[in-house]
Amino acid sequence: MGLIRILGAFAAAFYLNMVLPEMNEPFGHVMASDVEVTLAEVTKEWLISSLKLSVMIMGIIYSLMVIQRVLDDLGIMYKLVKPIEPLMTFFGLPRNAAYLWLVGNVLGISYGSAMMISLEESGQISKEEANEVNYHLIMNHSMLEDTMVFATAGVSAVWILTTRILFAFLLVWGRRAFVKFRV
Repeated sequence: MGLIRILGAFAAAFYLNMVLPEMNEPFGHVMASDVEVTLAEVTKEWLISSLKLSVMIMGIIYSLMVIQRVLDDLGIMYKLVKPIEPLMTFFGLPRNAAYLWLVGNVLGISYGSAMMISLEESGQISKEEANEVNYHLIMNHSMLEDTMVFATAGVSAVWILTTRILFAFLLVWGRRAFVKFRV
């Protein structure tokens, strides 16, 4: 899974490099080259921006976990799952994996994997179905959280979402074709 994730990241980067327009200005905070700065100043700036970003990421993750727990406790999560069940078929996943897909895409692969184990142990999803969802989630997980984090850094949410969905789609259907036509 790790190798697939690394190769997928390189493939996605290559794809984005081919389709995205060339940038005429630097991304993020770049200092002018004619200004002399010390290593201490650069380190201080980096540390402050990293701490701010870390606090923001923790706030986003914690908020999403609280929202998911509340929605789960109120029975709303299962109501949200029903409309996305047909989407599972499009993605090449079992319809009953919609809850797992939703949790993995909103909260991430770590929380999603814990949920996957729980659903598998309770018999709500088979080991093979969980494996199929796992292939999708290694390329396309934490869509809400990651998109929010990257968007705050100035990255286009449209490019983040479409690229991740495309590569997850290709991985699952490619794997299914490989398994089907394997000798």
